[in-house]
Amino acid sequence: MKKYGFSLIAVMFLLTGCPESATYHDYYSQVEGACNYLPTTEERLTASKQLTTFLHPKCKEVLQAALPLDDSFNNQDPLIKDIVTEAFQILVGAPLAIPPKNSILGVPNLFPIEFTEYLQMEETPNQSLFNYVANQFDTITYQESDPENPNTLAAYEANRVVGEDTNRTLIIYRGFVAQPTPYIQAGLLVHEARHGDQIHHDSTCKFKTNGDRYSFPCDSLDEAYGFQIAYYESVMHGTLPLALSGQASPSSFSSSAPFFQGDIQLLGLEICYILKYKIKNKPEELQSFIQGLSCDTQTITFEWVLEREGFLQ
Repeated sequence: MKKYGFSLIAVMFLLTGCPESATYHDYYSQVEGACNYLPTTEERLTASKQLTTFLHPKCKEVLQAALPLDDSFNNQDPLIKDIVTEAFQILVGAPLAIPPKNSILGVPNLFPIEFTEYLQMEETPNQSLFNYVANQFDTITYQESDPENPNTLAAYEANRVVGEDTNRTLIIYRGFVAQPTPYIQAGLLVHEARHGDQIHHDSTCKFKTNGDRYSFPCDSLDEAYGFQIAYYESVMHGTLPLALSGQASPSSFSSSAPFFQGDIQLLGLEICYILKYKIKNKPEELQSFIQGLSCDTQTITFEWVLEREGFLQ
């Protein structure tokens, strides 16, 4: 039984590109009316203080009816199921756009072509991506942790045994639920969905840090980690213009904006870390850019990310 996890065009392409997929469903049409909204920072702050979520009741109802969430969630705090549902809501509601010059952190021609094709499979990028992700899983289940690797946040099993059947299973671990922003969680869903295309990590990549050598699972830019980065870039370029609209200065967002400054910094940190440690066969320009870059909060600030992404001119 294979498990692939993440630790800290046309509809026919979906069917032929995912040989284990039995039937394509337009899940997006089932949930769009109730879930195609952006949670504001005010809504998210209120939800956090009340130890609840920003899900609108109708959206929660239709998403949880559409998604194959199994009974494992029934034995947990209901908030866990709602947090997972929130991540899918972000895939529906947060606008997506391909960065100028197909760039990643301002480095041109890195954005994976196949991800662009996936965004163009249906009428809108959000419909395309949401249906792509939702169609990759027969079951979504919850476990406290992966006994083989407690740091794993989520995992994909291609042939998980369920009764007399085998199915494609997304496993959510507590580390996924604990992520500080739903935008990170939505990217993790895209990452695991990419494994459903029979794209698996290379476990032979080695990195040297402080004199010690470590092995990490890694990918090329058009594989699972690359798709995760591409989602983070797409959601920033699709949604940040809404957050910055009407602002005298990008130094702060209003309470009606869909992003906190911290969301942008966290996305930048994730992109930096993945580029530095999880991507193999780096193009020369990317290698030159990332080699001397420190993926820490002193370097990767909110303003730094805005500047690299071209929002500060």
